[in-house]
Amino acid sequence: MKTFWPQELWNEEYAQLDQFSVIDKSDPTRKFLERFLPHIPKGRCLEVGCFPGRYLAVFGEAGFSLNGVDLTPGVDGRLKQWLVREHFKVQELWNEDFFRFQPNEKFDLVYSLGFIEHFVNWQEALAKHITLVKPGGFLLITTPNFAGFFQRLLRTLVDRENVKRHYLPSMRPDLWEKIARRAGLEIVFSGYFGGFDFWVRDQRRNFLQERLLRAIVRRTPDIARVAPENLRFSSGYCGLVARVPMANG
Repeated sequence: MKTFWPQELWNEEYAQLDQFSVIDKSDPTRKFLERFLPHIPKGRCLEVGCFPGRYLAVFGEAGFSLNGVDLTPGVDGRLKQWLVREHFKVQELWNEDFFRFQPNEKFDLVYSLGFIEHFVNWQEALAKHITLVKPGGFLLITTPNFAGFFQRLLRTLVDRENVKRHYLPSMRPDLWEKIARRAGLEIVFSGYFGGFDFWVRDQRRNFLQERLLRAIVRRTPDIARVAPENLRFSSGYCGLVARVPMANG
């Protein structure tokens, strides 16, 4: 297993987090979730890579019983305490390696939002998600789309450190769909979403890169107005929603 951002660095980044919060309502991934959550029975959900809980709280707001797994310290301590204080239905948060994770029960919904793209063996990660879904349950996967030509070009110019955190060949919902279909799942959605969106992480940039980044940010709303919603070339995100058939078909 090769991860593109060592766990120690995630731990350092999250150690600076002074409070938890729910993801903003304008967030493209949240909007994507809200398209499908009304059609998924509100049972037990599992978020893979759940820290710091911004999206887990969205599922709590929707009425799911919350479960999660993450290697980040505090996932079963301060994160769980915050979710309980917010009056969500919290079950178990495991501080474990997902690839070794063996829960006693399966879940009505298994999802990850920006997890599989950090691993070379992303196929193994996706396949494991599927094994944790109970018959009749749902699988939901999203990642950013850095692999589309326009997104990749811009990020190569001004966001290289962020790109290094990710395994770009994993950002292929058409390949996710093939894996899900081979496992017998029914596809609800497979493709791209969010329209053109461009966000970057802090890194050292030279003068020209800073000028270019400011220009991209300034023009992002204009590009988003004309770019198709679900085009690999430019869309900000990839997604898959699938259902595991009932045992009796």
